[in-house]
Amino acid sequence: MKRWGAIVLAAAMLATTACGGQKTESQTKVEDTTGGTQKSASEDSKADFDGEIKIGVLTTGTAIATYTETVTNGANLAANQLNAKGGVLGKKVVIVTSDGSNTADETINGANRLLEDKDMVAVCGYPLSTGCLAIESLFKSAEKPLVISGTSVRLKDETDNEYLFRGRASDAIQARNAAAFLAEELGNDQVMGILYENNDFGQGALQVVEEYCEEKGITLVPEGFNPTDTDITTQVLKLKDAGCQSVVTWIAASSVPTVSSNMYNQGLDVPKCGPVAVTLEENLSNCEPQWIDGWYGVTDICMTKEDAALQTFIDEYYKTFGDDAYLSNEGANIYSHVLWICDAIERAESVDGPAVAEAMRNTDNFPGLNGKYKLVGDRVDYVATIDIAQDKVVDGKVTNQFIKTVGEN
Repeated sequence: MKRWGAIVLAAAMLATTACGGQKTESQTKVEDTTGGTQKSASEDSKADFDGEIKIGVLTTGTAIATYTETVTNGANLAANQLNAKGGVLGKKVVIVTSDGSNTADETINGANRLLEDKDMVAVCGYPLSTGCLAIESLFKSAEKPLVISGTSVRLKDETDNEYLFRGRASDAIQARNAAAFLAEELGNDQVMGILYENNDFGQGALQVVEEYCEEKGITLVPEGFNPTDTDITTQVLKLKDAGCQSVVTWIAASSVPTVSSNMYNQGLDVPKCGPVAVTLEENLSNCEPQWIDGWYGVTDICMTKEDAALQTFIDEYYKTFGDDAYLSNEGANIYSHVLWICDAIERAESVDGPAVAEAMRNTDNFPGLNGKYKLVGDRVDYVATIDIAQDKVVDGKVTNQFIKTVGEN
């Protein structure tokens, strides 16, 4: 597995401020975990703690093994670093994982296993929006904070849950910025295509891009396909024949090889911008380099970005779990989510669910690796920042090149 940290250059240290320009005591404590010399896990085990603080991580088990590996490691790295500095409220932070597989029923079972533990303070993880929708009411009933990684707009539009928090940019932010980058940054502002999956994920993005194009006076050519399709020649040719100057490709991981190969083989040689799936190393490895070369993607964190806090995290990750450990933006997100939860516990001076949730709602520019956390709009969303990355072939392999950060909140 490629070691991302080897191609990241250190830059100026991440500057963060709390409300009024001053860091809170808890923010200072958490920020210190992203830099400086860390104690080893063995030193952590020698510390004297007054009890434990349990934080759950809902994974996908072997159904999406790479996600499970990187988020489990990211959460444990955050806990190790906090514990090396004395824990939270003098207590040891303990990560408890549970498998949600990749179905709604299994996600419910995985969430219930975590909630059965009366000492569980909060839970984070799980990337699939359908599963997040299936479990959010469980946490409302239990009065326990749930930090979700699903990006569907439905998680905000169709829920009313003061215990639901999203620690990454939603599809509404990601899809709009993908379209805006193609139109405004690259100048393709006359005819735009969107190739999307016929499911909640793709149709949610379609709605966002339709609204953007209507607002900007851009002609939109929409073409959908089923996620199980292996030949989308018809859709690709329609986009080409319509004279699309660029295409938003809103596709999941499994569709990246199909879509990229079909577009390459049909000669649709225009700028393309997709979601995080088109930036992940394991997806790019399933494509011939020429299929995906030059594509753009919107992602929570471009792992080649010049950022000192990100560099420190990457170095500590591989130092702890080995150079062959799998790392993606999702591991960095969950690392940040655990630190955010613990920052709220410190500010609340309590492990009581309602108190921790209230402190999380009052978060003001917490320094996550994927942006500063602060309420976006009225509820659920706390991150408006995304990175634009480009897939480029280097020495015969595809890697990401950081282009810019957009959507700062």
